[in-house]
Amino acid sequence: DGGRSNDEHSHSLVQLLAARGVRCSREGLERYLGAPVSIGRQSSVFEFICGGSGHLKRVTSCAEKFLRSIQELSHSQAQYFALRYCCSVSLHHLTRLVAPQYLSSYALCLQDGIRSVGASILATETLTQTQCERLHLPAREGGFQLGGALPILQAAFVASASSVDTWFKVVRSEWGEID
Repeated sequence: DGGRSNDEHSHSLVQLLAARGVRCSREGLERYLGAPVSIGRQSSVFEFICGGSGHLKRVTSCAEKFLRSIQELSHSQAQYFALRYCCSVSLHHLTRLVAPQYLSSYALCLQDGIRSVGASILATETLTQTQCERLHLPAREGGFQLGGALPILQAAFVASASSVDTWFKVVRSEWGEID
């Protein structure tokens, strides 16, 4: 410890993280393994996640920017793979952390972008209802598997809450430290 204050420890941690490419601010670490992990003393968790320039807005803006970049690709298979494996799952981590009523509008924006790029891949101006449905169907059912976060909002959040509840029960029974 060497008699260092908490502020000195915090400053050296911020420098260490910044050297590794992690963005930090007074509100906390923006993303660590895809999830916000800390908030500052001046803001609430809700403000950090859902505020005007909060985490949801930043993640969604990055996904929308990436969608525009995907549309600029001239190769349709490259568009599809970038969309399927990178962009369509960009909000999935948040489905386990943020209540569906807060996340749904952001997930809807991403889904609209996915449909727009899907139309580009299929070389059409607009998609029919059947084409829209095929974009979101799993591959085993003849779909493109581009569901995005919208179809899993409720199930992922409930499953996460259930998992946390199970963990707390185990901790209480084995360690007896949480009341």
